[in-house]
Amino acid sequence: MSSKSDFIRKVLETYLCQMLTLGIGVFSVIFFSKILGPTARGVLATAMATITLGVQFGNIGLHASNTYFIAKDRTLVQVAVANTSVIAVVLGTLIAVVIWMGSLVDSTWLPVNGRVLLLTVFLIPFALAYLLFQNILLGLQQIRIYNTVEMIRFVVFIFICSLFVFGIRNVEIILVAHFISLFLVLY
Repeated sequence: MSSKSDFIRKVLETYLCQMLTLGIGVFSVIFFSKILGPTARGVLATAMATITLGVQFGNIGLHASNTYFIAKDRTLVQVAVANTSVIAVVLGTLIAVVIWMGSLVDSTWLPVNGRVLLLTVFLIPFALAYLLFQNILLGLQQIRIYNTVEMIRFVVFIFICSLFVFGIRNVEIILVAHFISLFLVLY
């Protein structure tokens, strides 16, 4: 009975974390939409979509395999951490460079340029590392830590954005806040 109640507790904690993240996310979308205006919102959406696509192409299924193999055999944690670090740095950087070079060759290829483009491609390896390391926590069944890290990242992101957006209203600040929140929970 204990393992069943532990499972239910972990599911409820995760569900509560996801609902809080969703609620705060809806609020932040409305908040940033009012502050940024239509053009900057489009730039931010494109930048975030580019980061997300970079992470999708870069994870090469490692997020799922990390979870599966670590849950099966915890002695593989060091190997998974090493593989995750290499994939995040090497493949994440390679994807970022390809996107950046593609934008230099054809500026209409991606409607993001300048500092926003640099911040966007800079974020890809960090976002990839975050995804892969979060799934290592799941494989270790460290659900409470997983949820705590997720909430800390989101709250730090919103807090930093709210500090800066009042004085400087641009997409770069939101991307920098995204980087800081990822950096804090990764390191």
